[in-house]
Amino acid sequence: MTENWYGIRRETESLTQGDLISCPVVRWKDGRVAEITTGNPARALLSSREIRKVDAIVMSQACDLANKKIANVILCRRYHLNAYKQAWQTDLRTKNPSANLDKEFQTHFTNMQKGYLWSLCALNSSEFEETKSEHQIIDFSEIFSLPRVFLDDWIAKHEKTRLSLLPPYREHLSQAFARFFMRVGLPTPLAPLK
Repeated sequence: MTENWYGIRRETESLTQGDLISCPVVRWKDGRVAEITTGNPARALLSSREIRKVDAIVMSQACDLANKKIANVILCRRYHLNAYKQAWQTDLRTKNPSANLDKEFQTHFTNMQKGYLWSLCALNSSEFEETKSEHQIIDFSEIFSLPRVFLDDWIAKHEKTRLSLLPPYREHLSQAFARFFMRVGLPTPLAPLK
């Protein structure tokens, strides 16, 4: 058996970086934000909101959460491997009906494991009996922010146990998140030496 990437946290334990939770978040309704360019932009933005429960992972730094230095917590969207795989293969099938879906997904997942897909990070499965889970896919392009007080209350009422990434896997995820944001595409490459 491989080393477990996770620990189990109870509802009485404080929120920390790497906690896997399912909670409501504020999202933008697909297609509604385009109305901002006409009429009253503020009203259009307000009417474009929706609240949806999603699987997420806490990305805010553990030290900031422990020392109560932040009022809002950053979360990224999290997908269970099989649900992600089905959606990915469905999308590929519409683009390329003759593709070998399983082979293509294996290549896609390998690229994700190696860090070649900047916006995605794969996490190992959990072996704990009470919180067994398959591999997780973290999508850095879906970022949410929620008030800390809301999340503390939500966890106390709805998350009796939760998985939490352990070091160094938590730092691995944080590093992948940083790589996603620190990419720089230069308009003109460095000139060669003369």
